[in-house]
Amino acid sequence: RGAYQVRIGTKNKEGRIKSESCIAYHSTLYAMTGSADAEYPCNAISQMAGAAWKSKNDTMPMRTLNAFSGALLEMAPKDIIDGILCRRILILEHHINENFAQAATSETIKVSAAYTNNAAKLSRILNETIEARAKYLRKGEQKVTVQYQNVNVGEGGQAVVAGTVVRDGGGVKKQTQKVRE
Repeated sequence: RGAYQVRIGTKNKEGRIKSESCIAYHSTLYAMTGSADAEYPCNAISQMAGAAWKSKNDTMPMRTLNAFSGALLEMAPKDIIDGILCRRILILEHHINENFAQAATSETIKVSAAYTNNAAKLSRILNETIEARAKYLRKGEQKVTVQYQNVNVGEGGQAVVAGTVVRDGGGVKKQTQKVRE
């Protein structure tokens, strides 16, 4: 349908704003964001890139934007809500890695612990976001896993739990996991 340009503003060493841009076709932007709107995909990608910047004085190379775009194409959001969740996953993962990198290069244990703590909190949020996306894609259907175990209680109250049952030539062999009293 035509090309759209995503403009990302960065500051050079002199503090002047320079504009970098990438041109993407409408179908590619739809595949990255799940939105068929003409303006939303460009804004969403720009906001995502902005969220990855360390500070307003830093510049973000186009390769970071390209990496985000490539990952979004791999995730293939189905609609705009899925696109929001996909972008959130990528931004959280980026910040987790940044926090761990800062923790590794910190000069004091206190600062390193603070970065590690932030990364742990972001990891929890990342896991929740991944679960939310999975639930959204399943349309709220629940997945139930049923596991059967054989328990034999012998004399003296000892219980033998059979974890894996292997059928071998018509006979049954039980591999036991634990003995509990």
